[in-house]
This record gives sequence, C-alpha cells and structure tokens, in this order.
Amino acid sequence: MGAASDTPREMDPDEPDAGAARRRWVGRLGATFFLAGCVLSLVTTPFLPEDASRAGTIGVALGAGAVGIFAWLAPWHRWSRRASLVLVPPAFALIAAANLVGGSDYHSYGIYFVVAFLWLGIAHPPWTSVKVAPLAAVAYVVPLFFLPGDLASGIASAMVTIPICVLAGEALARGNERLVRTEVALRRDH
Repeated sequence: MGAASDTPREMDPDEPDAGAARRRWVGRLGATFFLAGCVLSLVTTPFLPEDASRAGTIGVALGAGAVGIFAWLAPWHRWSRRASLVLVPPAFALIAAANLVGGSDYHSYGIYFVVAFLWLGIAHPPWTSVKVAPLAAVAYVVPLFFLPGDLASGIASAMVTIPICVLAGEALARGNERLVRTEVALRRDH
C-alpha cells in the first residue's frame, strides 16, 4: 500500500486492512503535529520575550520532536484505534511546559490546544474530546499558578478556550463519523 493510500478518503472501508491504514494515518498525523510544533518552537526561539527561557523552550521543542519521531515510527496499524490516545498526555504536558517557559507571551499557547482537539476530532469517535477536556483544563490552568499576571483572567480564558476546543473536536468527530457511515452506505448500494 503506497503513501497515497494512507489518506482517509482513499481507504476502502470494506477492505480488511482499511482500519489499519487509518490507524497508521492517524498516528502519523499526530506525529506531524508534534514535529511541526518542534520546528515552530525552534524557529521562533530568537523572537521570544526577554523573560522567556530559551533553554526551556528548546527543551520543550526537543521533547515534541522526540514524541513526534516515536509517533511517526510506531506500529499504529497493529494497535487499537484508542492506542493513539497515548499521544494526548504528552501533548498537553508539552503545551503546559511551553507556557511555563515562554515568558510574558501568553498569546500563542492556547492555539496548541486547538490543534490537539482538532486532531482528536479527526482521529477519534464522538465524546473523546469531552473525556479529555479535564486533562486539558489542568494543563491550561496549572501553569497560571506559576506565572505572573492575573490568575482570575487566566482561568476565565481557560473557561472559554477549552469548551471551544471541545466543541471543535466534537463537531469534527461527529462529521467524520457521519461521512464514514455515508460512504459505507453508498458502497453497499452500489
């Protein structure tokens, strides 16, 4: 099976290995996000605020790179669909760590939660985003206790950001589920 056949639209749900190909694609999509986060962190390190820890940011970037390499090489096709959820705790931990070492720039770290929940929506069934929301909330809020600034404002931000992330993840999961059901029904009718 070539690289082009790993994309979800080209997989035939009636083929026995279609699930395996989708699981491999989901794991590699997660890997891509980790590796992109690594590269973005390294590239933007010279532009960090003065109070940021450049060494800490490089450490977080290298951690993301390590998880990304693992996720790229892992035999997702042999594991269950839920196995890729193993990527969620390190993702949230790395986001929290990046916030802790990022200095006074609090504007960019929330977007990484959006990316994580978009991946969850693409990769996992409905309700998965809801189930991991408490872990995301902890990863969002805990760094706020160690950073200067208004804690109440940060918590208010989490109360908006995490539910919106969950909403986006759930919308994608439900849309994806409906698309798969429609494709299967169309194949049965033809």
